[in-house]
Amino acid sequence: MSTEVDPDYKAPMKRIPTFDMPKVGIGEPVIFYKNGIIRDDEAVIAFVREIGSRAISVVSLGHIGQEGVMHVDDPHVKEVKELRELGLWDFPPTTKKLRQQVAALQDTVAAMQADLLSLSAANGELFQLLSKLNEPPVAVEASNKKPRA
Repeated sequence: MSTEVDPDYKAPMKRIPTFDMPKVGIGEPVIFYKNGIIRDDEAVIAFVREIGSRAISVVSLGHIGQEGVMHVDDPHVKEVKELRELGLWDFPPTTKKLRQQVAALQDTVAAMQADLLSLSAANGELFQLLSKLNEPPVAVEASNKKPRA
């Protein structure tokens, strides 16, 4: 039995779960969990310095900054301790509430637009008739001629 390692052997790679990081803007305040521990006593307010496809860089008062900070909901940080230790970020509660309200308003506006489109399609003829009522009347000239017999 040989104890040599096969140089051609490649360990199976674990698939990284997909995740769409929430949209965040440069300069936006976020809650930064410095050590990846999601507790109030570990949380500080930080500001977004750079945005990547799956992580951000943050800077906070009293803290020089941190790169590679992933969102608390990213499933990959739950699997890889080293990623958590870079820190995690989330939106402050007021920002979360505001984002929910904006999303609800956008849904309401979209529903109202759809209703208006269906109403205008269903009542297209009525709208045309109403618009004709607002047009000035066409003048009809009186004729002195008698109709032919």
